[in-house]
Amino acid sequence: MKKMVIFLICVLCLGVYFNSLNNGFVFDDKALILNNPFIKSPKLLPQVFKKDIFEHWSGQRPFDLMYRPLQAVSYFLDYKIWGGDKPFGFHLANLLLHLLNGILTFIVLLKLFSDMRLAAIAAVLFIVHPLQVSVVSYLSARADLLSLLFLLSSVLLFLKDLPILSLLSAFLALLSRENAVFLFLFIALVIFIQKQEKSRYRILFSFILLDLVYLAFRFFLFGSSGLAVHEQWISLFWRIVNFAAIIFRYIILLFFPFNLHFLRSAPVITGPLNFKTVIVIFCAALILLILWKLRKNKTIIFGSLWFLFGLLPVFMLMDGYSTSKEVFMAESWFYPASAGIFLILSLALTKLKKNRLLVPAVFVLYFGILTVYNNRIWKDAPTFDKNTFSYKPKYNPLRHILVEDYLEAGFYNEALSEIKEQSKYYSEDDLLINIESGDYYFFTNNPGKALERYNKIVSNHFITLYRMAVCYKMLGNFDKAKMFALASFRKNPYYEPNKDLLCALEVKFKDSCS
Repeated sequence: MKKMVIFLICVLCLGVYFNSLNNGFVFDDKALILNNPFIKSPKLLPQVFKKDIFEHWSGQRPFDLMYRPLQAVSYFLDYKIWGGDKPFGFHLANLLLHLLNGILTFIVLLKLFSDMRLAAIAAVLFIVHPLQVSVVSYLSARADLLSLLFLLSSVLLFLKDLPILSLLSAFLALLSRENAVFLFLFIALVIFIQKQEKSRYRILFSFILLDLVYLAFRFFLFGSSGLAVHEQWISLFWRIVNFAAIIFRYIILLFFPFNLHFLRSAPVITGPLNFKTVIVIFCAALILLILWKLRKNKTIIFGSLWFLFGLLPVFMLMDGYSTSKEVFMAESWFYPASAGIFLILSLALTKLKKNRLLVPAVFVLYFGILTVYNNRIWKDAPTFDKNTFSYKPKYNPLRHILVEDYLEAGFYNEALSEIKEQSKYYSEDDLLINIESGDYYFFTNNPGKALERYNKIVSNHFITLYRMAVCYKMLGNFDKAKMFALASFRKNPYYEPNKDLLCALEVKFKDSCS
């Protein structure tokens, strides 16, 4: 029976995500994969253990550090097998990682509750639910897949009484994504639910100590910025209220997963007390009361706390960007928490006296169809951008990504229309508008007009500097072409097109020209 369930999980996973294998690179995939020098060279690969995962692309160390070396290592392996410009292999790896997480979810729940049907339904729902598309179809979300893989492995190894291997898996989870610092809470939950001896809680200190060593290493590697968090602009009380509201929104999305999109956010709830706030507080209190009444049901308590622990990163980051005045609730953040809520839903489905197979099958079919449909949103960069920014205001500064993707895809008229639309909301001297306009003229082979736009602003980004160098070269001004090419190289010495340009200009630099 156990093998049959695993086979069913495999079939369903491949079935609902098969059409994602033809998807391309979108959003951050270009920076992390297509233009990432560290995943293309065994010589440069060790650098991923010393840098933020975006540092090579931004040209500087960002404030919100993402230290995820195993994510980069996994891309390196994909690149060696498939090549860096072929998205199929990268998508296949994401699909297989999600499949492994589904199987591990089944095995962990079976080990904990000894209920084959309960564990099977929860794992199947985890596999097919459309909210997972934002992790599986998005190559840059590889960290979420890896982190949960090692988190579940750590829990399973702990259940098998293999604490050293469990700690090793926890360490790998930390190298995959920062949210693994909360893994000790999941281990504590397992001990509590299983009513193990109090001596088992001593093992928790090993996981907490591992977290402290990890944080100390980040401090040693990056200094104080290695421990920095986003500036928070909402007080603790209102953070809790907004977090409760976000939990309700996730639960609604669980049953009605429509209009799914990247960069999901919600209106912020702030004082004074109003009707919406009272409703949120009342519902939260009601749920807590129900959980208290059901506290002897270890399945519900386990599922609820797993869901809550999995969403703790949301609580930490939801007000991270004060300029938006919104709270963030990315669909991908639901991924590690989802197993808990699917466990509770599975418990409800196992209690059915009639249609015990039909109702779960309807849920699977319903979610599976929506997953297949939503995979199409990630088909290519323009398709993804149009869906994402259809939910954002016209004046959102992130819309410059849409212009760039239109230009790279050769959709010049669409790019120009988007630039004109954005120009309604910004001044003529705005940095982004001038960069976008300069890029438009660059891609349409009009170097003179491109430089007119680029020279109206001061940009230190290496790509803009590189494009200015190319424009000057096209116009025959080789001195300025060399100057800007060298400036771009100093900002990012790993950017391959710039190296080729320097070689063409016969400029000597630390890497030899081929």
